[in-house]
Amino acid sequence: MIAAIRPSVTDFPVVVNLPPGGSGVGFAGITGPLPLDVTLQLGSSSSKLVLPETVVVPAGQTQTSFLMYTRDVLSTETVTVSSFWDGQLRQSFMEIAAPGFGGVINLDGANGSLRPTTVDLEFREAGLPNVLITKTVAVAPDGTFLTDAPSNRVFDVSVKPGHWLRRTVRFDTRPGAISGAAISLLNGDCNGDNTVSIADFLLLRQAFGASAGDPRFNPNADLNRDGSIGIGDFLLLRRNFGRSGDQ
Repeated sequence: MIAAIRPSVTDFPVVVNLPPGGSGVGFAGITGPLPLDVTLQLGSSSSKLVLPETVVVPAGQTQTSFLMYTRDVLSTETVTVSSFWDGQLRQSFMEIAAPGFGGVINLDGANGSLRPTTVDLEFREAGLPNVLITKTVAVAPDGTFLTDAPSNRVFDVSVKPGHWLRRTVRFDTRPGAISGAAISLLNGDCNGDNTVSIADFLLLRQAFGASAGDPRFNPNADLNRDGSIGIGDFLLLRRNFGRSGDQ
């Protein structure tokens, strides 16, 4: 007889989305009944999915059920569930689905064709600099993005792509997924120190009039991302002069 995870259409399919902090019923069994109880060893590839170490298939039966539950996750995890008996190993897979996190990132002044197509989102402990996880997310031309987020908690998201000032915004996934996140970033930080100051103006002035391919071209001074450094970039810097980003 061979030990196996026997997927159930309703309770334990090969891939199932089980929410963090949730619970479900799994099934394990053997291919045919035996006259004695059979003890199966269970295992999980992640500490985020908790299973009993062993389950017993009663004599004369081919399967048994068990309760499994999930802990909170920082990101969606695919977990391998194993059942072992008599030298035979069978595995199945399930997904612990983190809540969705989407919305719009407004990159001030980025109207050119070279605007960023990805940004890094730092998910932090609320009110603290501790980074829980960093995700690189795709940003559409209209600024929309979609990823997932740490489950069942309040957290901060911090964003600082290139010459934009850092913006840190607080979110809460305890009620569930977030679909309307709005993060707006100010432009003009040519030297990357999270302030718009005379040092940034000097860098822009040094590269003024240069285009991509020119030795003087500085992509960090191309504030509107149009491939050249001109009056449009200067106006963006002037508009935000003296501003500093979040921590």
